Amino acid sequence: MKRLLMIGYVLLLLTSTSCRRVVLELNKVPNNTPKGARIYVTGSFNSWNPGDPNYQMTFNEDTKQYEVDLPIGFGTIEYKFTRGDWTTVETDPCGGEISNRRLVYGDEAFERNTIMGWYDLEPENCPRVTLVIQSVPGNTPYNDALFLGGDINGWSCNNVRYRFIKMENGQYILTVPRNGDKMDFKITRGTWETVEMNEKGNEQLQREVMFGKQDTIFLTVGSWSDRPIETLYTKTIVLQGVPKNTPAKSDYFLAGTLNNWNPLDGKYKFTTLANGRKAITVTFTQQSIPLYYKVTRGGWQKVETDEAFMDIENRELLFDANDTVFVTVKTWADMAPAEIKERRLPSPIMVITPPPAAPLAPKPKQDLSKTTPLAPVNVPALDYDKRKKVFIFIDKLPEAEKNDKVYLAGDFNNWNANDPAYQFRVLPNGKRYFLLRLSDYNAHEFKITRGDWEKEEATYKMERPDNRKIPQGLDDDTLHVRIDNWIDSSPERKLTVVLTGVPLNTPASDGLYLTGDFNDWQLTDSKYKFTLSSDGKYVLNIYDFSRKYNAFKITRGSWPTEAASKRGNTPGNQAFDNIGNDTMRVRIERWKDIR
Repeated sequence: MKRLLMIGYVLLLLTSTSCRRVVLELNKVPNNTPKGARIYVTGSFNSWNPGDPNYQMTFNEDTKQYEVDLPIGFGTIEYKFTRGDWTTVETDPCGGEISNRRLVYGDEAFERNTIMGWYDLEPENCPRVTLVIQSVPGNTPYNDALFLGGDINGWSCNNVRYRFIKMENGQYILTVPRNGDKMDFKITRGTWETVEMNEKGNEQLQREVMFGKQDTIFLTVGSWSDRPIETLYTKTIVLQGVPKNTPAKSDYFLAGTLNNWNPLDGKYKFTTLANGRKAITVTFTQQSIPLYYKVTRGGWQKVETDEAFMDIENRELLFDANDTVFVTVKTWADMAPAEIKERRLPSPIMVITPPPAAPLAPKPKQDLSKTTPLAPVNVPALDYDKRKKVFIFIDKLPEAEKNDKVYLAGDFNNWNANDPAYQFRVLPNGKRYFLLRLSDYNAHEFKITRGDWEKEEATYKMERPDNRKIPQGLDDDTLHVRIDNWIDSSPERKLTVVLTGVPLNTPASDGLYLTGDFNDWQLTDSKYKFTLSSDGKYVLNIYDFSRKYNAFKITRGSWPTEAASKRGNTPGNQAFDNIGNDTMRVRIERWKDIR
């Protein structure tokens, strides 16, 4: 009797004090929220499922706001709003990560919220803007500071509050707080006698920034009022001869100091002249010499070599009166006998993503006083504002290596696996990102490493993946990547999940998926999709099974189609047990949506 009274007392206490139902209200969303968008709440109460249909908000026509009921409970929960997945999660007004929202059951019956921005959409009312000067003229004095002078600071040309910070990569960055809707400005080196000019040496028109539309503006300085414009020169390199066994439809590329030794740069591809020869015209300044280069057929495994198939010295583009240079290729590296290839390429890995041989030490500069300068040509300077920009976000990293430095390696940086200029930055939420600026609009390839080709990314099967792709095109882009493993990692074990039986009314066209806490309860994760074996059973191989695998369910791609008990009831999360010989067998009695 005493025990019954005690149980009743505890239940009464929970019911009367803290076990409450809470209604989440959303009274404002950004103006650029897509019309008819579905808004969800996700949090610790639903395993952070960003598109859970049970927590889709409904729009109340009377109150003109979104609402959703949270499950009855007590204590503290954390949550966020999304439009269905993590790429559309809410942000601060400038698109930055925000902390999880918190709610304590029992404080209020209604919890009111406002969304300031969406991760996948441009900021609308950002209270600041970051200016990034990507490039300055080559004759900019190294120690000179750069300042912003505009209506925001009374057109002061050397206000220390508006001094740009010079970064290690040579860029200059300044974050300006919002002061009105618009800001007019120019860039100086501390006086109006050193104000910026355009690439032709004429007056730079007043720059303008509209606050709230973009959180980051990329700029380039064409020239300075007190510095002479760098004269541009051109030379044409003609491919006079190639080996007879060269494939007839080969493409030829120039790789050198002009393009960071990129062996497959479409901007430096030879074109066909009227006489059938291949040629390329390059533009350079007097300040950029000495210039070194080699000829390839699209990769360092296809670089030109000498008669013995050994590396040749870097060719030098001389600053002289000749406007045409004739080049003859003796042999190609990929046509060498097998025993020489083995010496040149020590491992198959290097064939896929080989770092090129380091350029030879530069020769002393030529005495220009003894040469006749070339006549200047009218070639427009490169507009860096119009270069293609690709934001690359790493949404997932293997747990064991989260503190390691991570690098981007691709055809745009000579496949350098530990180039400090291509190291990923870390966001406050722990995710990595890198802003890649491309000098052309061609397609590109890349991989991600931890600083060495023996530490490159791997598939969930612990295999070397194909190169990732950046599509061809003019538009800026954002890529989200997930890294399942590293090639040097050692998974704890492999687990095979076998479905020993499925209902006869299972739709043949539906895919079957495993979902759980190991993949944030994603419902259609291709990594966890079952395949049909030759004996008619559904099989899934997990190649990195470890302690992170705790709870799971099986669905046909959505929660309404999850596996159910014989009576049609929805079971709780299942545990990874009854595992023998690295195999777990599961039987599905029926589906929740099929009687």
